[in-house]
Amino acid sequence: QNDKKFTIQNTNRASILIIKSVTIKDRGYYTLKARNGHLHKNFTVFLDVTDGPTVEIKKDYFHLVDTTEIVKCVVWAFPKPEIKWEFKRCIDDSCEYKPLISAETIGDTMYTSSVVVRSNQSGYIRCTATNIYGTDEQTSGFTVTDVKEGFKVLITEDDTEFPARNPKKLQLAVDSQVQFECMAAIQNYSSDIKWYFNNKLMLGTEDLTLETSQTQFSAKRSFIIPKMNNDHAGVYKCETERIPRGGLRSSEVLVEVVAPRKPQITITNMDKLHEKIYPNSDNFTCLYEGVPRPSIKWYKDGSEFFPDNTRVKFENMKQILLFTKTNHTTDEGEYSCHVTNRLGVVSHTATLKFTNKPTDNTTSIYIAVGIFAVLLIAITIPLIYKIRKERQMKKILKQAGLENFEKGAVECINPDLGIDDQAELLPYDKESWEIPKEKIKLGKQLGAGAFGVVMKAIIESYQNDTDVTVAVKMVKKNADDSYLRALASELKIMVHLGQHLNVVNLIGACTKHIVKRELYVIVEFCRFGNLHNYLLRHRENFINQIDPETGKIDYSIGIDVLSRSFSVSSSHSQEGPPKDMMDYRSNYNGVMQTTEVTLVSMSPSGSQGDEPLMSNNSIQPEWRSNYKGDYKGNVKPICTKDLLTWAFQVSRGMEYLASRKVLHGDLAARNILLADNNIVKICDFGLAKSMYKSDNYKKKGDGPLPIKWMSIESIR
Repeated sequence: QNDKKFTIQNTNRASILIIKSVTIKDRGYYTLKARNGHLHKNFTVFLDVTDGPTVEIKKDYFHLVDTTEIVKCVVWAFPKPEIKWEFKRCIDDSCEYKPLISAETIGDTMYTSSVVVRSNQSGYIRCTATNIYGTDEQTSGFTVTDVKEGFKVLITEDDTEFPARNPKKLQLAVDSQVQFECMAAIQNYSSDIKWYFNNKLMLGTEDLTLETSQTQFSAKRSFIIPKMNNDHAGVYKCETERIPRGGLRSSEVLVEVVAPRKPQITITNMDKLHEKIYPNSDNFTCLYEGVPRPSIKWYKDGSEFFPDNTRVKFENMKQILLFTKTNHTTDEGEYSCHVTNRLGVVSHTATLKFTNKPTDNTTSIYIAVGIFAVLLIAITIPLIYKIRKERQMKKILKQAGLENFEKGAVECINPDLGIDDQAELLPYDKESWEIPKEKIKLGKQLGAGAFGVVMKAIIESYQNDTDVTVAVKMVKKNADDSYLRALASELKIMVHLGQHLNVVNLIGACTKHIVKRELYVIVEFCRFGNLHNYLLRHRENFINQIDPETGKIDYSIGIDVLSRSFSVSSSHSQEGPPKDMMDYRSNYNGVMQTTEVTLVSMSPSGSQGDEPLMSNNSIQPEWRSNYKGDYKGNVKPICTKDLLTWAFQVSRGMEYLASRKVLHGDLAARNILLADNNIVKICDFGLAKSMYKSDNYKKKGDGPLPIKWMSIESIR
């Protein structure tokens, strides 16, 4: 047939084919077929065309964020071209194109190259093809958004949502709650989104609130009608402006407000037995109606059915279950569709059966039974061993009160109570915090109480493949279960708490052998120990900067001594910000830049064997570990400025604990640790409150009590 590309001229003795504007796409075989009443003959000729590449990128313009997209590039060329991909991860000229790895499909003159792109950054994608006759390229925008197709209107009626464009006309029920949402990608549309009702701009009123929100990728304008009535019937339109080229983009829907109706299945083929020959296709149809709009669920043999979306999939908003290719081993069974709205439920059931299933003979049955028996034994023995081991572990954990250690019971948490009262309900995220035991190299003991031990340790290849010094808290083998639970509660509270400069931060944990009463809680290493012992040890060198005449602090007092003082890498280390320039008023709640810190206290000598300094007012319960310091050398004298700095940091730490609903219950100088750069950190805030209620926290001996500072309920 003649057209713009081809012209055929026939005469009595010849047939002529004329190809206009020959391109590489015309390369190939052409066959002339001739016949009369007696004979027919074919004549084939090959048209060889050589040309430089012609490139065409095939893809969607919008890509949903955090999805994987396959972008294809079709190239026409001969001889075979070299195809390469590049991606620019920005929409301006602030970055450069970077190469992408592609998979190529070989053809004769048409070549298809594909590349997989993770949709997390908008930019431009470029496909370039080169052969000996030239080069061609095409660049296409790659827009990432969280709105499908870049612009969408969504209407939700009684928790059932559907896009307004499908269908254009909607029936909504009287008295139902309806939410109208309009979303647009901000890279392509203005964030100034407007709603119209019957062509009149909608404005906020006392009864109707229009809300505007925005994400990194899109803007949204929405409103809610709590109870639909006839006054709400009409045409709703969402409109915004295209950028940068201008013009309007809109979507409208006609809303009818009608009386509620029970769901009905109007068209179905689920009223008979489906006898099929596999692998032929089949489908179950369940078309329905109802107001409010019903939802539909599919079931197979009594269990909710979810197709694999390849061989079996839903169509027409889940109203059709389509089998593009059937499988006699997995597809045979009873299927039902259940259609539901607030007025009722309706369902239909049908059975799918295959007439050409393989017939079994006796030999096949025996072979199958034999193989099945062997497999059953091979599977059952390890399974029984595993089940018995798991039951034993659960029993041990239950005895220790840790049966829900990992999962917790988040649904039972009462937001009105403090977290410290509900620590056992918190989950433990093993993926985020677990550190393999092989990486933990325990060192010397830093301290021990009646039931707890603190060890200095090194985590190998922890951050950027470097070793990190930490402290590891654990319970003794002979400790009561309550102390293991207390340490587990402390771990969960530290996970929940997050990071703050002025609290001892969690680095990780090792819970693999918790069933063997082995629980490692790994925290920052604060080598100068607790503030109580540090102050007692260095009180003789204290510089009082309070002017006796004015009663005010004079920071120039003792400046000559302070400037001459030799320091180890402590609160006066030259690493990080200088001590006088540190601003403790900043809202720093982030992670420390180094982890050269952790939970230790110190003795007057800093050695391992000495007992910690304790005043009569420092009543140390026996479930605490008496951590000792781990530093040597001279330190800078303590001055009034240091006391003020420490006090401010403690208040910041306590403020953060309060914001996270954690009650410390035992704030004292012995529970404040001193780290490098004059930073103090609150510790032992995660210990279970139940520990304070035990007899271990009762006063023993004749030492005086700090009545002035004690809570009323503690004096009995």
